[in-house]
Amino acid sequence: MSAHRPEVDLYRLPLPDDAVDTVVCALALEHIPELAPVLAEFARVLRPGGHLRISDAHLVSYLRPTLARRPGLTPGPLTGGPRGRRLALTGM
Repeated sequence: MSAHRPEVDLYRLPLPDDAVDTVVCALALEHIPELAPVLAEFARVLRPGGHLRISDAHLVSYLRPTLARRPGLTPGPLTGGPRGRRLALTGM
């Protein structure tokens, strides 16, 4: 038996804005040279209040320089603007 594994461009997901309740990304981000556009794309397709689930090697070390961890910290490039606010709603 063979399984169909579609290839998807993480920079341009084939979904409209606010299309899904949950985005799950496992063991892919370690292969992406630019995380900010991919995470912004996840935020674009998530409905307000949606959930982003990421499982990846060394993810915290990738995101630490770019994400504000608590309210009051200086926002990084992923936390500003409307997509950043939507990403923040996912708990990132």
